[in-house]
Amino acid sequence: MKDIFSKRLHNARKQAGLSQDQLVALIDGVVKKTSIAKYERGEMMPDIKVVQALAKALRLDPEYFFRPITTSIDDIQFVYPTNLGARKESVYKEIMSAHIERYLELEQLHNKTIAFENPFQNRLITNIEDSETAAEELRVAWDMGMFPPSGVLYLLESNGIIIIEVESDNKLECHAAIANKNIPALLINSELPATQKRMVAFIEVAKILFTFESNISAGELDRLCKHFAMAILMPAEVFYESLGRYRRNLLMKELKSASQYFGAPIKDIAFRAYRLEIITRYTLLNVYESMAHVKTTAPEKTNYGNECASRFQLLLYSALSEDMITITKAADLMQLNLNTFINQYNNYE
Repeated sequence: MKDIFSKRLHNARKQAGLSQDQLVALIDGVVKKTSIAKYERGEMMPDIKVVQALAKALRLDPEYFFRPITTSIDDIQFVYPTNLGARKESVYKEIMSAHIERYLELEQLHNKTIAFENPFQNRLITNIEDSETAAEELRVAWDMGMFPPSGVLYLLESNGIIIIEVESDNKLECHAAIANKNIPALLINSELPATQKRMVAFIEVAKILFTFESNISAGELDRLCKHFAMAILMPAEVFYESLGRYRRNLLMKELKSASQYFGAPIKDIAFRAYRLEIITRYTLLNVYESMAHVKTTAPEKTNYGNECASRFQLLLYSALSEDMITITKAADLMQLNLNTFINQYNNYE
C-alpha cells in the first residue's frame, strides 16, 4: 500500500507542477515537507485527515491514491528535443505517463489493445521526394484512400498512437514521444484550431515513423516532416484536380474553400500549391502579402469538426455502460473528483 500511495502522490504532485513546499502550502501546513518527502519515498503513510487534504489540494478523490497500478509507464522520452524547458518537460512527462497508464488499463479491460506497427521501420528520409513517396505509401498502409483523411487524431489512435491533449499556456503545439521504448504518443495542445492540429500531428508522426540523417539540422527536419504532413493532408492528384495544374494567381476565396476541404491551414494550402509547381514563388509571395492584409479573428473552419482525441472516452463510457467499472472508478480514470465527473457525465448524456 505504501508503494502505491507513494507513486500516486508523487505523480499527482508532478502533474500539477508543484514542489513539495508548494503542496505543503496548499494543504495549509497540515504536515511538513519532511512528511511529504517520506510519503513519496514510501517510508510513511498519512492518516485519513492528511489524505483528504492532499486530495482536495490536488483536485482528486482520495481513492485515487490507493488505486492499484496495473500498467506502469517507467520511461517517457520525447523523440526530438523540445522547446518546453526542463521543468515543463518534467510536468508533461508525468501527465503523459499517467494518461497512458489509464489508457492501457481501459484497453486491457475491453481486450482491445492496439499494438503499434510501424510500416516504415528504419526507413530513411533524406529529401522532399522521399517525404512525398512515404505519404503515398502510408495512405495505402493505413487504408486512407486518395482523399484528405478525416478525423486525423482518431485515425492515429486507431493505428496504435496514443494522443494526449492538454491545455497549454506556453508555446506547446505538438511533440512526439515514446513510452517504455515501444509505445508511441503525441502530446498536443487541445486549444489549437482543427486545421493546425491536423498538420502538427502528422509532422510529429513523421518523427515516429521514419529515421533521418544523424546530423540533420532542426530546420531541415521540420521541412521534411512538414512536407510529409502536407502530402498526407493534400494528396497531389486531388490537389491538382481542385486547383488545376498551373495558375497565375489564387484568390483568397479559393484558398479558404481549399482549407475547408483539405482541413489544412490556408498558408499551407498556398505553400503546397507552390511545392507542386501550380504557382510560382512570386505568386506565393503575393498570396502571403494578401493574407497579411486580411483580418481574421475566428479560427479557420474545416469539414472535419474539432479534431479531438476520443478513443479514451469511448472506451471509458463503454466500460461504464456495460458495468465493467463503477462510476467511482470512471471518475478515477478521468482523474476527476466524483462530483465533477457525475456532473460532466450527466451533461454528456
